[in-house]
Amino acid sequence: RSGYGVRDTRPFPRSITLISMRSIRDYKISIDPDSESLGSPCPFNIIAEALTLPNFTQAEIKALYGQHTEATGQVFDDAAVQRAWFWTEGQPWLVNALAKEAVERILSKDYKTPITEALIDQAADNLTRRRDAHIESLLASVLEPCAQRIIEPMLATTIIAPIADPAIGTAVNEDVRAKTCMSHHDDLQYCLDLGLIQLGLNLRPANQIYASVIVRHLGELIRQDLPDALIGQWTDGQNLDLTGLLKAFQKFWATGSDKYIPGLRYREAAPHILLAAFVQRALDGDGLVTYEFASGFGYAVILITYAGKKYVMEVKLNENELSRESGKAEILGHMDRYSVKEGWLVIFDRKSTKSWSKRLAWSTEEVETGQTIHVAGC
Repeated sequence: RSGYGVRDTRPFPRSITLISMRSIRDYKISIDPDSESLGSPCPFNIIAEALTLPNFTQAEIKALYGQHTEATGQVFDDAAVQRAWFWTEGQPWLVNALAKEAVERILSKDYKTPITEALIDQAADNLTRRRDAHIESLLASVLEPCAQRIIEPMLATTIIAPIADPAIGTAVNEDVRAKTCMSHHDDLQYCLDLGLIQLGLNLRPANQIYASVIVRHLGELIRQDLPDALIGQWTDGQNLDLTGLLKAFQKFWATGSDKYIPGLRYREAAPHILLAAFVQRALDGDGLVTYEFASGFGYAVILITYAGKKYVMEVKLNENELSRESGKAEILGHMDRYSVKEGWLVIFDRKSTKSWSKRLAWSTEEVETGQTIHVAGC
């Protein structure tokens, strides 16, 4: 800083580049937390340009993996490349980590064995569970208040409100409104800069691995606390009894959720976190679980792949009398996407004053297309 001021009379670098996972603008708050920011894009007030390393395209992933093939002869088949894109959406560290996990850890550098879609899935699952330094850094960011204000509504599939404090009211002072909205904008920009989320029709996690890591981490203590007796109770090596699993979860939600919800960091997303933790405990790594959620969707999708079969489940909050019908239409769409004939719709009614005996409903419906929908009320 002092050298920059006298650069015309003393030797001084023409330019300095700082490379980090965070933008330099994120550090302006640590200069003096008790004072107003000067509005500078960085603490030094001499920034010229801020660049973000873009994600790989699908073609670039194929080209990168092709370099490995040229060097070793080991082939990544087309389905493996497509699956790497599904898990990472081009995030550079994840693209490389997936390949390294498959080649070096799973296959122990057996270059004669091709890299397949199944190996990429296994590698992604390993990364999600192992929590390398990159993943640990991601999780630390997710627990920061500014990130939670964006990600929690995404996981709860509700709309992110710029003004979250109900005490502000409708007749709000314009200065207060401006500061609140600016804070919301800063939170959003912070999550984008870190690569936690991506913009589209709705805000959603930046990639499928991040989505899985976030859901798993937020419910990790619950998963570990659940009894061992759940493990393998609804699987037999060939089939998953998802109906039986969800009926057991209904009882758990009625009798055990109060024990865990007060300790959750993301309480707004409690139904989604507890259900995911219950499923993970029951499967205990025997199968692959993926998650789809985004701000304002009104639902989250949990897809379980077990013994080569797909089981699709939608998680929805009961907001009004139309929630059930809209949920049924949505789950049919997900079933069509994954080409399955059976789907499960889980509706949480957190506002209900009904007794648990009435809230814990179950129905099974056959639709005209020959598909079956199970609806579980919680």
